[in-house]
Amino acid sequence: MRIFKVNIFLLVILYSVTGLSSSLMCKAIFDNNLREIKVLMEKDQAFSSELTKGVFARVIRGKTEKDFETFTDDLSRNTVMVMDGNGLNSISGVSRNDILIKIGYTKDYINYLKEEGTSFKLVIFKDKEGLFSADWNGLGHTIKEMYPEHVYNLYTKHIENLKNKSFEDIDALGVISLKEAYENGPESAGYINSEKLTENSSLWEFRSFLYNEMRLTELYEGNGYTKNEKGEAGLAEYFFINRMLTELSSFEIIDL
Repeated sequence: MRIFKVNIFLLVILYSVTGLSSSLMCKAIFDNNLREIKVLMEKDQAFSSELTKGVFARVIRGKTEKDFETFTDDLSRNTVMVMDGNGLNSISGVSRNDILIKIGYTKDYINYLKEEGTSFKLVIFKDKEGLFSADWNGLGHTIKEMYPEHVYNLYTKHIENLKNKSFEDIDALGVISLKEAYENGPESAGYINSEKLTENSSLWEFRSFLYNEMRLTELYEGNGYTKNEKGEAGLAEYFFINRMLTELSSFEIIDL
């Protein structure tokens, strides 16, 4: 923290001497915060919540360098989930080996992915454009911004049932389960993505789209928080429009 305080002091001096604009000053402070978080995480050291104000983060995974150019290695996804500074605080001081477990990965799944050649990185950033709370309202904003009008119309048509019916009740409306449709893959008849949606798509078909393309599984409750398999509420989460990392105003990547 001594390094952080010294760097901020130098930035303030620079501001007073050069007349640096307030917006550039804020960017410089944010950039410094991101670098400081990275340095501390790479040492498995804890960081102050002061550093994470206005910061967002996501674990990304892949097998090649190209997989880490965007927020997901699945280029068919328009949106991803990210956590805020409070979520980042929850892994403060946690060793990089244990961060994946902390955010919900099981040891067996981690081992499976690593055996398949998958590696993990944490990207931290401050951009808010295209960021919406992962609740039902935020879902509507995200769909309206990222998908054709008829998909948003389906959202408005089905939203009350999505809110009021359980996942199990909606799941039972299909010939096969939503999970089975997902596992069968895009080529199967039961797998619904945005390209297969029509103005007349049913509640089950729309929920299948949310499951398959937006990765809103049975654990999604539309309240803006994660939930584990035990039903325990977790971190606040946000929809974020997928993009090249280089399109961010500033970011840092930490190897996990």
